[in-house]
Amino acid sequence: TKVTVPSGSYTLGGLTLEAGAELVIPDGLTLTVDGDVLHKGGTVSGSGRLVVKGEMSLATGVTSLELHDFTFGAGGQLSLTEGAVLRIKGDLTMDDGSLISGKMELTGTSAQTVSGLDVRFDTLRIASAGVTFAADARISGVLDIDQGVVEMDGNVLTFSSDASGTGMLDMIANGASLEDNSSGSQAAANAIVKRYIAPDGDGVTNLGYTLFGSSLLGATMADFGSATDFYFSGVAGSDYPTSPSTAKRKAALFTPLHRTRPWIPSEELGWSFMDRRLRHCTARAHSATTQPVVWSTFL
Repeated sequence: TKVTVPSGSYTLGGLTLEAGAELVIPDGLTLTVDGDVLHKGGTVSGSGRLVVKGEMSLATGVTSLELHDFTFGAGGQLSLTEGAVLRIKGDLTMDDGSLISGKMELTGTSAQTVSGLDVRFDTLRIASAGVTFAADARISGVLDIDQGVVEMDGNVLTFSSDASGTGMLDMIANGASLEDNSSGSQAAANAIVKRYIAPDGDGVTNLGYTLFGSSLLGATMADFGSATDFYFSGVAGSDYPTSPSTAKRKAALFTPLHRTRPWIPSEELGWSFMDRRLRHCTARAHSATTQPVVWSTFL
């Protein structure tokens, strides 16, 4: 059975797409579903837009659904099982991403745009001619960029973290990129990486630290000799845990230690943390000032 959305667009209370059925949404037209959508194996064709304001689900045994332009309206839900995927070949709008779980793919053969009031993804794979984000976006699972330029256009990409997991960026494929050209020239995308730290044994405090920086190319400890407000931790006599500071966020630089340096006690093998005065560095060996450094933010 083939059904075509009539001119002027159309609104339904709910939609079930049976196996063998074809729903055609012509270019420039919109089909809005105020309720739930159940996909049992049919197809959706045309370059028009489907708007869903209820729950979208795939029947048992159905593993994929391909759409052109698509909108998750307020109240929209998506819960895909392992191995299932929702593919978008056109533009994507997310006005409510709070109940989105499962894998989505952006696979357009022409440039795509992601916009909306609440853009969130669980797992997102991009293999597209190009994707521009017209809004901030949040990743709670994995962002996998296999093809195309992903342009953030001044918007922020956040990798969230909670008790159920942490968002991450997979290796970007050769020829693909994640960038920001909003200033008129190519620049790195603005990203926020969060890291959930579970409560300690008492269930209340959250002592500890986590790294979410990366190596600074060409930088050494000596380059930061005049830096201020660095926190010193990890060795005897450091600020932690006796520091009187009540700041929730602290920063530090650290450099890897090696067994080949006899001046490093065995209990300190692993990482050496430096404060603004580089106390550990200068106290142990001046050669440490030439070591590569990593920027870290502590919670």
